[in-house]
Amino acid sequence: MLWPPDSSPDTRGVRYFVHELRDQLEPGGVVDPPSSFVVATRGGYALDRQRVWIDADAFEAIMDEGLAAAGEDDDRARDLIREGAAMYRGDFLADEPYAEWALAERDRLHDLAARGLRLLAEIETRQGDLAGATATLIRLTELEPFDIDVHRELFELLLRRGRRSETLRRYETLRRRMLSTFDEQLDFSLSQLVSRR
Repeated sequence: MLWPPDSSPDTRGVRYFVHELRDQLEPGGVVDPPSSFVVATRGGYALDRQRVWIDADAFEAIMDEGLAAAGEDDDRARDLIREGAAMYRGDFLADEPYAEWALAERDRLHDLAARGLRLLAEIETRQGDLAGATATLIRLTELEPFDIDVHRELFELLLRRGRRSETLRRYETLRRRMLSTFDEQLDFSLSQLVSRR
């Protein structure tokens, strides 16, 4: 990933980058190599996972555990997903928006966060925690701003809680966003949601 596709790789460049990385991670240097964090492996280099905590890995492990617990132990699933959702503070390597090598991982972690929030809202609703479900759905609409089904679910929950003014504000925001971005009208009205209730 360090060279354009048509150029020939210079392995001296890789060694230089690894040397710089080791200097950043261990500014005092290593008295007895190998490095504490970046280790040589067959055919390359790797972070020593025993010594390095990676937030994306921790997020994924907690969310996977929470998703797996759903249905068998909803309280545990709820707590784990809440913990994982608190760790997710935006897209993976958001400060590198055009780094092609990060796109697949960014999408995968984004989708995992969205799946977790969807399940969390379901659990909170089943358990009667409508305020928690509302907050979760609001966060999910921020993560998935064009997912009409999530917005509709949020509107229905807000109406159920008697929050009509907020529902109207959010509905109008979504309606304008869909018009300006896709030149599409919403396929439901607030009056339909009210009458369905």
